Amino acid sequence: MRALPATPTASLLSIRFQGSVTATQSLPGQPAGISVTDDGSYVYVTLPSTGQIERFILPSLTPDITFALGNDSSGLPLATASVVAAPENPTRSPVTTSSPVLRSRRRCRYDEGVVSFQYRNPVALR
Repeated sequence: MRALPATPTASLLSIRFQGSVTATQSLPGQPAGISVTDDGSYVYVTLPSTGQIERFILPSLTPDITFALGNDSSGLPLATASVVAAPENPTRSPVTTSSPVLRSRRRCRYDEGVVSFQYRNPVALR
């Protein structure tokens, strides 16, 4: 699975199987992280330019859900460079969000795109 720049502001996500492209999906920006679930049913893609994570159904790359990561205390959108599909639970995704302006991070867990858990103590960026 690869994300290739299509234009300066968009990308193309593609799946290759045995050397052939089997599915493609356009994205609104360059992803910073891609994670496939253990059972191969979904792929999560981070989109820092929009402050969102998109989930696609595999193997067709059909768009499933898109969820925003929220805003920091100054009102700016949070961003993330990585997403992890939780082992044995394809609808759960642990994420560490960051606020470059406030130089802090927040660890969250999203279930079906909804924040279900947050660590109370933010981690300072170094």
